[in-house]
Amino acid sequence: MFLLFNLVWLLVFCLGAVGLLRGCRPAMVVALFLALGGGVLNGLAHVALAARVGGYFQGLYTAPLVLGVGSYLAFRLLRRSSTPGAI
Repeated sequence: MFLLFNLVWLLVFCLGAVGLLRGCRPAMVVALFLALGGGVLNGLAHVALAARVGGYFQGLYTAPLVLGVGSYLAFRLLRRSSTPGAI
């Protein structure tokens, strides 16, 4: 189930990327959702879980990378959507 879940969200992310490249506005919603949920919240959650157990928790080492990339992507998407005439 875990593998299937990850494959599905990666497929949705790739389709969203293709949609963004082609200027499809609904793709921005998909990309923003994945940037915030899969990037920012996932990164914060892994750090919080490690703090809760008082030590290492799976994903702790990659959490800052995921948090940084998700934050950067969300920032770029939100800045792009506020630009007049941008798709």
